[in-house]
Amino acid sequence: MVLSREELSGVNRKYKEVTKKYKKKIRLMVGYNRRFSKFTYQIKSILNDYINSKKFINYTINAGQLPKGHWCLDNKIGGGRFLGEGVHFIDYIYFLINCKIIEYNCVGTKNNGFSLNLKFIDGSIANINYITNSPSSLPKENLEIYFENKSIKLENFTNLKFINFGFKINKYSLSKDKGQQKMIHSFLDSIENDSDSPIDFEEINYLNNIIFDINDRL
Repeated sequence: MVLSREELSGVNRKYKEVTKKYKKKIRLMVGYNRRFSKFTYQIKSILNDYINSKKFINYTINAGQLPKGHWCLDNKIGGGRFLGEGVHFIDYIYFLINCKIIEYNCVGTKNNGFSLNLKFIDGSIANINYITNSPSSLPKENLEIYFENKSIKLENFTNLKFINFGFKINKYSLSKDKGQQKMIHSFLDSIENDSDSPIDFEEINYLNNIIFDINDRL
């Protein structure tokens, strides 16, 4: 949404001004599209039945290399790969766990890969590995969730597996579904129906403060 703390402060000030003027929350949307994937809805429907269970999550992103001069590598334009891309994966894990992050540690660089560890208030732990030197033949995104001797695996937003649930459900899609269309439709629906924004501004603000703190450490 923004590339600096100063920009974030500016957005906060304007949001509060407009909210006060119209005496209601306004809609501010960011492109955290993975929340809206059909696979995400299926995963959340299972996790909601195990809300008190600690989860262990591994999320591997084989991002590959970008050519020199790519806009995303420019900290002033794209913010670097952590701010430009990595934020999506932090938001996604946060959305799945659905509780506050209490500790985080990160090693690596803004543009050449990083490994991030997140600890949540419910005891859940997530590891995000953003890899830039892996072969392009590998799936770009692999998500693994473990809890209570069970596992959920999502491969590249095309293949979803539920393991050791006492039933066998494998979901496969011929095309990737990362939720872009559903996200746009949800936002337009909120405008048409005068309902809340699909992603609460307080969540966006909360995560951005954590993201800038992590970015400062890289």
